[in-house]
Amino acid sequence: MLTIGTQSDTCIMKTKYLFLPIMSAVILFFGGCASTDSKYRSFRNEHEQLKSKAIAGDPDAQFEYANAIMKTFLYARTINSRRIAVYKRDPVKALKFLRNAAEKGHLEAQATFLKWWLRTHNPFDPWMRGVDLSLEESMEWNQKALGTGDAQALVNLGHCYYLGRGVEKDMEKAASMFLKGGELGHIGAAKM
Repeated sequence: MLTIGTQSDTCIMKTKYLFLPIMSAVILFFGGCASTDSKYRSFRNEHEQLKSKAIAGDPDAQFEYANAIMKTFLYARTINSRRIAVYKRDPVKALKFLRNAAEKGHLEAQATFLKWWLRTHNPFDPWMRGVDLSLEESMEWNQKALGTGDAQALVNLGHCYYLGRGVEKDMEKAASMFLKGGELGHIGAAKM
């Protein structure tokens, strides 16, 4: 009877073949964590810079910051046993910055009011619940943006007519608004 290897040799061979994939996974995991931490730090720095410009009163920064607050997810990370800042969606704070930008004549901010009002009445959008945004205020800001020929304002009003929210449902008016918005350069209007 010929014995090629012992049981311990078989164990060493299995360990040898498992070592490389396991170590590769460990290196990729910890390398991925390091890159995620640097991405988070970069995000935090950009967020803080935008926030300081918005607080200083720059209407473009106020509009961008309002949108950033609405798009930010709850994110927390522990680095070196220390908890770092957490950013979360805050529609009330976002609305405050959006109002400030709209009052300073920022067209996109004025048109965004109606878009956000539509979101408050969407049962599938839980992030806008609890936001005190009236139809009258939203329509007033949207009319100001419409007065300057803003494409987003036309598309927002088209959505109102299409859905029958805030106005009587009218598909012809909705189609007309979408077409005019597309002619003014709104990319999404052509898909409606």
